Amino acid sequence: MVALSASTYLPAIVSIFGIMCTGAGFNAILRPKPALSLIGWLEYKPASPLDKKVIDTLILIYSMRDIYMDLAEIGAAYYNNVQVLGSVMIAGSAVAFADGAICRKMIGHSQGSHWILASIMTAFGAVCLVLLDC
Repeated sequence: MVALSASTYLPAIVSIFGIMCTGAGFNAILRPKPALSLIGWLEYKPASPLDKKVIDTLILIYSMRDIYMDLAEIGAAYYNNVQVLGSVMIAGSAVAFADGAICRKMIGHSQGSHWILASIMTAFGAVCLVLLDC
């Protein structure tokens, strides 16, 4: 039986995370208000123009971070470098976990979807790094 880490399908499956999150990053750039609702922040009512500028800038930074990480995943998958792919996945899972913790602290909910994604990314990253191989 072939180990999971040696599967030719693994990079393609893992790159789906990159494609999905890159889409979310572009969504946040193009439509910041709906992007905030994806993390559970349903009320986007800045108190002043300066508040709006700060929020929009932070969304842009968040979006570019997501796109950068996800393009690294897609690149590693394209070149079939499973070890780099696993490392990027585990790093990305740490970011997803932190995002969930921030959601929980700031709005009191919406951490679950981030933490589920972080767990799945950690598992796939561990398989890529042959830390969790069946």
